[in-house]
Amino acid sequence: MDPVLKPVVTLLRVLYSSVCCCISESPLCAFLSAGVSSNQIVVPEKLNAVLGKNITLGCRIEVGPNLSFTQSSWERRLPSGTITLAVFNPQFGTSYSSEYVKRISFISPSIRDATITLEGVDFRDIGSYTCKVATFPLGNNQASTYVNVLGKVWLLSLHT
Repeated sequence: MDPVLKPVVTLLRVLYSSVCCCISESPLCAFLSAGVSSNQIVVPEKLNAVLGKNITLGCRIEVGPNLSFTQSSWERRLPSGTITLAVFNPQFGTSYSSEYVKRISFISPSIRDATITLEGVDFRDIGSYTCKVATFPLGNNQASTYVNVLGKVWLLSLHT
């Protein structure tokens, strides 16, 4: 390839790789996306927690070879808006929301794992949680899981 065109083609590959091939399978899209990898976030679709117990929200990260991991985070959607619960950055470490700092923690944060534990689950914890990953040069990717909370069932046996 012409050395003058190489930086232009590289930039075009980055800009169009994630959008272009989703729209079309043209030869141009195939050429532009060559050499650019994607990132994948794997979370369970749904989780059931038991009232008062801890729950683990798994988030496995698969970053492509041509991408650089920047940071991962967990967010929660509330009727009042979205709140960032926890953030992991390999350079700066972890940060937790003041509302959740005593109840949430990363298990073993790394560029491949953003799994967190939420302690003392109650019915207010029901809802959607999103694991987000920022990479360079593709930007953000995310996956969501829904947490349901099950109450304790007490069985009473009556003998007559």
